[in-house]
Amino acid sequence: MAKGICEVCGKQAVNKKKVKPRFCSRTCRSIGYTHSDQVRAKISASHKGKKFADSHKENHLEAVRKSSQRCEYREKMSAAKKGMPLPIDGKNGAGTNNKNAKYWWFIKDGKHYRFKSLNKFVRDNKHLFTADELTEYKTEKRLAPIYRATVMLRNLHIVKKNGQPLVPSFTWHGWTIGEKWAEQEMQKALKQD
Repeated sequence: MAKGICEVCGKQAVNKKKVKPRFCSRTCRSIGYTHSDQVRAKISASHKGKKFADSHKENHLEAVRKSSQRCEYREKMSAAKKGMPLPIDGKNGAGTNNKNAKYWWFIKDGKHYRFKSLNKFVRDNKHLFTADELTEYKTEKRLAPIYRATVMLRNLHIVKKNGQPLVPSFTWHGWTIGEKWAEQEMQKALKQD
């Protein structure tokens, strides 16, 4: 019987063979044991060209699905992602590629502005707004700042449950909804005829 100290946990390790043991248990061995470079090369060479069976792929995908649905897994992943910024131009980012970005049409001083993503338009065209309109609005947990101008321009499109618009005149600080402007121009033309 040979005795030694475990390389992982430091406990006394006993081996029935005459070889001095490096680990006290299978768990410690799985943690601390590493193959030499030659052995790794042989293992990878033996796996090259082999494909997994379809049943193995399905079992693996099912196991991944189950593990990702567990509460502990979600908590660990959200903790790991905290503080990591999303790419602004990603599908969840604050840009025109966002899956929820909408097309907008506004008019100010006779100039038409058609664009996708209201937040990005306001961020990129700050020269069109006053300092008061560019005050930040509830941005503590957001990727990109939301300005008061963004909120107010969005409110021009909101209609209450009773059918009345949130902003009755459809205008705010000289900004008008493009569709409403087109309707007004059409009505003016009909009145003149």
